[in-house]
Amino acid sequence: MRRIGAGFAVLAGLAGTPALAHEGHQHLTPAAAPASESPFLAENEAAMAKMMEGMAVHPTGNIDRDFVAMMTPHHQGAMDMAVIYLRHGGNEQLRRLAQEIVVTQQQEIAAMQLALGLAPPPSAPAPTQALPFPRDRTDPVKHRLLATVCLGGSLLSAGAWAGQAPDRPVSHQDRVYAAEQFSNTVSVTDPASNTLLGVIRLGDPQPGNLSPLYHGQVLVHGMGFSPDHRTLAVVSIGSNSVTFIDTKMNAVKHTTYVGRAPHEAFFTPDGSEVWVTVRGEDYVSVLDANTYEEKTRIRVPAGPGMTIFSPDGAYGYVCSSFNPETVVIATGSHEIVGRVKQQSPFCPNIAATPDGTQVWMTLKDVGRTMVFNARPPFNILHTMETGPITNHVNFAHTARGSFA
Repeated sequence: MRRIGAGFAVLAGLAGTPALAHEGHQHLTPAAAPASESPFLAENEAAMAKMMEGMAVHPTGNIDRDFVAMMTPHHQGAMDMAVIYLRHGGNEQLRRLAQEIVVTQQQEIAAMQLALGLAPPPSAPAPTQALPFPRDRTDPVKHRLLATVCLGGSLLSAGAWAGQAPDRPVSHQDRVYAAEQFSNTVSVTDPASNTLLGVIRLGDPQPGNLSPLYHGQVLVHGMGFSPDHRTLAVVSIGSNSVTFIDTKMNAVKHTTYVGRAPHEAFFTPDGSEVWVTVRGEDYVSVLDANTYEEKTRIRVPAGPGMTIFSPDGAYGYVCSSFNPETVVIATGSHEIVGRVKQQSPFCPNIAATPDGTQVWMTLKDVGRTMVFNARPPFNILHTMETGPITNHVNFAHTARGSFA
């Protein structure tokens, strides 16, 4: 976990003498800085002032609560400063670090809140206790699965992929599945009533999952679903696993362990294979969708972030989170048949248009989105500036037209 800011030296002086926080430190002020740096420094000064004001809490006599009360604005200050750097800074390595600071500090705020038995921030998933499911479970073949992933996840409409009308009104037969990294659970929601139906527990929240005897999953994250809607594949980054869930019973039916830090797992359109991007390694792990065992590995540039398939199943597009290259793989032969140059080495997400003509990918560290031809020669069609921390892309069709 990364820390930036005043650190524990500030904490020691908060209760009695807040002024000591700046003692011995010289800060560049906007007035003394070059004109080109003045906006950056002005925003940072404001963020630091907000952080220091928030950390100057009145002692309550409860060390645990006072610690969290001081550390929460401290972490928020780190996030604010990281976002400011993303607006102004140009070093690609520092931009990637700043993005990580935003994520990790947010996670730690939620972990501290949960440690005290408090509700986590609104941006963090809330359920940490298993809830009972209703007895009249809906047949997954008859409803649409709307699978979401919290903390940087994509919305996937199984109805549209299965040939059902994507603009069909949401009903009580639809389901939203949300994978939650803090509680290591998958929550199931009725989107028509916005009601939490139950929670599938894959692991325990901290500190329980830090035990050397712990057997559950850690950092439950990415999800994909089978074409017949009967199975969810849930990736857990920290425990290097893919958990397969029966959507009719909302129960785990198998867990497969793969390489270091897998990121996403998706079924091929014909439902025969599950491709897992193993971001901490240099390959895609291909699992048999019937046995859930690994059948082969496809070597790709190190740090594969995500695989998406063309609607007809002919190609798999694998972007990289560590190298500036996306590869196109023939799904039948598992051979690389095309390469696309990324404008940065950090692509977290990729999506194919429903008509199968284009592939869109986000570049998180430089705030851009690239579009390339989904068919040979896989040439780049367009690049757009979409802002700091551009994370995920997906498609929607409305009365006004189609949008990304």
